[in-house]
Amino acid sequence: MVRIRLRRMGKKHQPSYRIIVVDRRKDGLGNYVENIGFYNNIVNPKVLKIDRERALYWLSKGAQPTDTVRSLLQKEGVIPGGSPVKPKKAKPRLSKKAKAKKAKATQADVKTEEKVEKKTEEVKAELAKIKEKSEKKTEKKIEKKSEVKKP
Repeated sequence: MVRIRLRRMGKKHQPSYRIIVVDRRKDGLGNYVENIGFYNNIVNPKVLKIDRERALYWLSKGAQPTDTVRSLLQKEGVIPGGSPVKPKKAKPRLSKKAKAKKAKATQADVKTEEKVEKKTEEVKAELAKIKEKSEKKTEKKIEKKSEVKKP
């Protein structure tokens, strides 16, 4: 598949970009099929120049622009603006084993949640018992102190 992408050029901290047509599997720094324009976003105003005919030719041949190049092509008016139509990514289909594994994991999650809830209830009950015992001890201490002071 052929892509239209940016290729970084220029000095350190002074990038400028070529808009190139390259095979998707190739590195953007290596050989490219064709240079169809350039973009310099450092200068003010930004410089963007694209060979419209060649860009349309490659788009008609099925070349896919990257997101950044797509927005640059829209700014230049090569392709219509607005929300660009991106090809939908196909959802990966799960095999029967993967589906079963996913269902089992979901069931395990539910069981784990139930165990956690049960354990939480047990801990709350234990805390309530401990609190009740401490309150009784406190009451007994108060009663003993009051009995000692009476005689």
